[in-house]
Amino acid sequence: MNTCLKNPTENDLLKKHAPMVAVIVNQLVGTLPALFSRDHLQGLGLIALLRAVRSHAPAGGVSFETFARIEIHRALLCEIRRVGRWGKIWFNGTAERRAPLAANPSTSFQA
Repeated sequence: MNTCLKNPTENDLLKKHAPMVAVIVNQLVGTLPALFSRDHLQGLGLIALLRAVRSHAPAGGVSFETFARIEIHRALLCEIRRVGRWGKIWFNGTAERRAPLAANPSTSFQA
């Protein structure tokens, strides 16, 4: 028996919801620069899932799946922000594409 898990239901929840981590990671990886590794994000997502399993309070009125999805997204987005400059560009809505317009506001787009 694995002593890392508090009780048998944790293992069941992890097995049941692990594919959700892969779906979330696959959605994010397509929008990120190549700097982000799918395997690294997958590992972070699984850690977030384990944290969600251990901290979810059913009496709170939120389903476990909803709670876990939010926790996984939160962990992945924190990692993207932590990476630094690339995370900032991604979250600011492609700031690099707006930079040339800001540098030369007299540029006009004529058809």
